[in-house]
Amino acid sequence: MAAVLAVPLCLAAVTGCGSMICKDSAICGDGNKGNDLRSGGGGNAGGREPRPGAESPSDGLEPGDDLGREPRTTPGTVRFSGEVLITAEIDLDSDPPGHSDASNPLVSGGTDLYYFPLSMTGISSMVTTAEWKDDRTPTRAECDDSLVRYAVTGAVDMWSEVGTSLCVRTSEGRTAFVHLRERAETGYMLDVVTWEKDR
Repeated sequence: MAAVLAVPLCLAAVTGCGSMICKDSAICGDGNKGNDLRSGGGGNAGGREPRPGAESPSDGLEPGDDLGREPRTTPGTVRFSGEVLITAEIDLDSDPPGHSDASNPLVSGGTDLYYFPLSMTGISSMVTTAEWKDDRTPTRAECDDSLVRYAVTGAVDMWSEVGTSLCVRTSEGRTAFVHLRERAETGYMLDVVTWEKDR
């Protein structure tokens, strides 16, 4: 007899949010708006209303981040995109890319690419590079993949042919794309894209 009485009680608990067992429970969901965890209704002490002015998780903050912290940049965020004339050593991490602060361009520490008009006719690198063979501009992910697969480290190569394209890992760890667009009187005109580092 006890087993027969237990069956209706169990069914009421499982199937209905109107039952005494489920009435004040947070598990009722949409059927009981007062207890819906998403609505933060009055019937559920666990459903919190957002603080006024609080940022939502979609604003670039990770769970546990302080709201005052600067949002994280996504891997595809472009730091610089444009043309750059290279006539000596150049730092791709500066915005816009410009003359390197390194006193000796043959010592890594700010110099990413360099051009010596008196001693050579092309561009060389102090950092990791990988030649990009496609005619289109790659995404950052594609450049990163190319650098993993085909990386050449240090000043072991020189590029002088107009139309050559390179993926570059800069001295500060950013990813950049460089295209030798045309030969200039004092160097090369480059098309450059530099992406931000992950935060």
